[in-house]
Amino acid sequence: MNENMPKILYIDDEEWNLTAFRFMFRDEFEVFTAGDTDIAEKILMEHLDIDVVISDQRMPEETGVQFFERMRNRLTCTERIILTGYSDIDAVIASINRAGVYFYLRKPWQEEEVRLVLRNAISSARMHKKLLRYEEIMHLIEEYVDEVIVLTDLEGRFLYTSPAVFYVCGYPPDEIVGHNVNEFMHPDDVGIYLKTQLEARDARQSKIVSYRFRHKDGRYLRMQTNVQAVWKDKGTVSDFFGVSRIASGREDSGG
Repeated sequence: MNENMPKILYIDDEEWNLTAFRFMFRDEFEVFTAGDTDIAEKILMEHLDIDVVISDQRMPEETGVQFFERMRNRLTCTERIILTGYSDIDAVIASINRAGVYFYLRKPWQEEEVRLVLRNAISSARMHKKLLRYEEIMHLIEEYVDEVIVLTDLEGRFLYTSPAVFYVCGYPPDEIVGHNVNEFMHPDDVGIYLKTQLEARDARQSKIVSYRFRHKDGRYLRMQTNVQAVWKDKGTVSDFFGVSRIASGREDSGG
């Protein structure tokens, strides 16, 4: 079977419905079926890449909505669809946000309608997975990269610093943001840093500045920052953006 074929789990306590669903959609999807929510839960735990779960609302042990509520943390990247009769519609609509239901279909369902909804749900689920993966990658970059990203205002106050500052300089970001550069830089180097910021502004290009930055344990690190101005629409500078790293691994014990 094609490994890239979308995976669908269909839950219904009527065996005929399971057989019909599997027969109708096996040409386009890899279909898993479950006659109760306990079996469905086991399938979800064994197959973490299921794209869509579609469940009948009226199940013997618990409703489809109750199952989705219970499994919501497991179904973060899986879209959920409810099959319901007209008498259940108000309860399903009221629980869409609570259970994270993507869509509901009225019974009796029509093949082409279900097929279209499944295609859209699969696209949504896979886009969600890509976004989460992107967020994970960005988090790893911020957490472990040896370059510290900083944003300072025109007076030299830190507006933002990436989490990597903890690994490089020993400070968590919240101990730096809101403070001025002169609280951390060697007194002899503050003027050089601020002057380089102005040079980057006037030249409208990035400039590299070297300076000493105090580690939280008291020693000074020789740092190097590539700094550039952040321009507003009207041609004025709002902030300064910088990428900082330890210069050649050198450290000073003091002033």
